[in-house]
Amino acid sequence: MVFYQQSAVADKKLRPEHYGYARWDTAVGAVVTQAVMAAILVAAAANIGKVNTHASLNTIGDISKVLVPVLGPDIGRFIFGLGTIGAAMVAAIVVSLAAAWGFGEVTGYRHSLEHHPFEAPWFYGVYTLAVIGVP
Repeated sequence: MVFYQQSAVADKKLRPEHYGYARWDTAVGAVVTQAVMAAILVAAAANIGKVNTHASLNTIGDISKVLVPVLGPDIGRFIFGLGTIGAAMVAAIVVSLAAAWGFGEVTGYRHSLEHHPFEAPWFYGVYTLAVIGVP
């Protein structure tokens, strides 16, 4: 995440006068994401006694088993599935862009979303390969 953040700041060509806003943007994003995570864990912990007093919250499957019965089997699985897919998509974007930016930094090729794919073919090629999951 730190490498992604640094690359995003560099890609935006932020100047020192913009760093304060960038820091606030990062701080607010970090607080919001952690608040959502904490709310999910608190909701799961509050419902653990209703489902299974010995259940753990170590994996996403464990959390699903605790939350889904509270919301109902159909709606619970649907909402939990949407949340999981959303989180996975964000992670895929972050990892693939970080890989493409990193490759561009190391090789010296153009590496910015501001460039047209024909201007930065290596960047977009690595990004595309990372998105589709080619090892």
